Amino acid sequence: MTSPLALQIAREIRDHGPISFERFMDLALYEPGLGYYRNGRDPFGCDGDYFTAEQLQPVFGEVMASFLESLAARHGALHRSFPVVELGAGRGEMAEALRDWDYLAVDMDRGALPGRVRGVILANEFFDALPVRLLESRRSGWQEMCVGEADGRFCFVPRPLNTGGEGEENAIDRQLLEYAERYGKGFREGEQLEVSLRTREWMNRLGETLESGYLVVIDYGYIAKELLRLRHGTAASYRSHQVVEDILSGPGEQDITVHVNFTYLTEAAVHAGFRRILRQPLAKWAMSVWNEQELAWRWKEKRAGWRLQWKQLVYGMGETFQVVVFETAA
Repeated sequence: MTSPLALQIAREIRDHGPISFERFMDLALYEPGLGYYRNGRDPFGCDGDYFTAEQLQPVFGEVMASFLESLAARHGALHRSFPVVELGAGRGEMAEALRDWDYLAVDMDRGALPGRVRGVILANEFFDALPVRLLESRRSGWQEMCVGEADGRFCFVPRPLNTGGEGEENAIDRQLLEYAERYGKGFREGEQLEVSLRTREWMNRLGETLESGYLVVIDYGYIAKELLRLRHGTAASYRSHQVVEDILSGPGEQDITVHVNFTYLTEAAVHAGFRRILRQPLAKWAMSVWNEQELAWRWKEKRAGWRLQWKQLVYGMGETFQVVVFETAA
C-alpha cells in the first residue's frame, strides 16, 4: 500500500473508521489527480483496460447520429436545433459523428450540465460507473459491507444497518434496507447486492435539466427478475482487459464497475418525470436504426474495417448492452 491514493484512503480509515464502498469507489475512480478517471491515463482501447461502444468509430457514431435524427423528427425538430448533451463523454469520440449537431461533452473533469435543455441527453456507460453501497445477507439481516484496513491491505468490514432514529445516516440505512427487501428476496447468507443511490440522484438532476426531449441510456446490466442469478454481486475491477480478483487492491490503478439495475433505473426515471419508450438489446437497436436497404448500401460501400466494427458492435457487444430511451413526460 504505497501509492499516494492508497495512503490517503488508509489515512481516512484510520482517522474516521471504515468507509462505505461508495466512498471507496469515489476516491478510487474520481479523486482529482489520483483517481482512475482523473489521473491523466487513458483507460480506453487496446492500450487501456477496456473498450466501449464509442471506440467503434465511425460505425457507432453513424448509428447514433441516424437514431438521434429519428428522435429529433419524432419531436418535430431539425437536428441543428436539437442539442445533444453527452454525459460521461470520455474521450469525446462522438464529437466528429455529431459535428452537425449542437453537441456538448460533459465528463467528471470537464464541462457541466447546462441549466435547461430541449433535446437529448446521452448517457453511454455512465450509470455503471456510479459509486454504490454494498450489502450482504447475514443470518441477523442485511449488513453494509464497508472498507477497512488490516495488515497493510484494504478489506471488507460488516456494519449493521441502523434504521431507527433521526439523521442522514439513519435515513440512508432505511433506503438501503428498503432496496434490499425489494430486490434481495431469496438471497442466502453471504450473498451480496449493490445499491446505487446515486442513480436516483442523477435521474432527478437530469429531470430538472431536460425540459423536453429524450434521455438515451446505453449500459450493461439486468432487470429485477434476473437478480437471482447475480446473487454474488456484480462489482468488478479490470486492468489491461483482465478481471482483477481483489477489487480493493490498487485504488486509482484499475477500473471498478457495477451492472445496472434497469428496473430500479426505470423507476428512478419515472419518479423524475420521464416515461420509458424503448428498451432493447444493443444488437436489436442497432439493426433497427437503418432499414435493410440502407444497411446493405453501407455494407457494400464501406471498407473492411467498417464491416468489422459493425460485427463487433452487433455480435460482440450486442447482447450484453441495453439501450433504454426515456421521453420527458410533460
